[in-house]
Amino acid sequence: MRHTDRIATGILASLLFIPGAVSGQAGMYGKEKDKLSRQAQMYEIAVRQGVNATLTEWREAWERDDAEALSRLYLEDATLYTETATIQGRDAIAEYFRRVLPLRSGRRSLPVSFDASGVLAFQVEETTVEFAEGEGRPRIRTQRELLVLRQQWDERWLIQSQHTTGIEDEAAR
Repeated sequence: MRHTDRIATGILASLLFIPGAVSGQAGMYGKEKDKLSRQAQMYEIAVRQGVNATLTEWREAWERDDAEALSRLYLEDATLYTETATIQGRDAIAEYFRRVLPLRSGRRSLPVSFDASGVLAFQVEETTVEFAEGEGRPRIRTQRELLVLRQQWDERWLIQSQHTTGIEDEAAR
C-alpha cells in the first residue's frame, strides 16, 4: 500500500469512527448539562424557600407593627433607602420603623419579581400603604421596594438593603 493510499484509508476510517466518538461525547456532555440543570433548579428552590421564609416574617412583622422583629431581619450594616432619607445600620432602621409604623393604618405587599446569584437574592415588591391622617380620609401610597438579601453562614437570608420608590400617592376615595 502506497503512502498516499494509507493516508486516504486513515482519513476514511477516521470519518467512519469519529461520528460515533463525537456522539458518545455529546451524550456525556448532555448528561453533565442535565446534572448541572438539576443542580441549578435545586439551588433556586433552596434560595426561594430561604428568601420566602425571611420575607414572610418581614410581612408579618409589618402587619403586627413590630419594629423590633422587623429590624432583626436586616443585617447589622444594612441600608434602607427611602425617597427622603438613607438610613444606615440595624439600630437606625429599628428607630425609623418605631417612628413610621404607628403612622400607617394598613399595608399590603405583593411580590413582582425575583432573582438570585450566589449568596445574593433580589426581590421586588409592590406595596400599598395607608396612612391615617387625622379626621380625614387616609392617604394611600403605592410604592416599589427592591429588597437585596444576603445568605448568612447559617443558611438564613437577611436584608442587606431596601430601596423604596413611590409610584402613586393619593387620598383615599
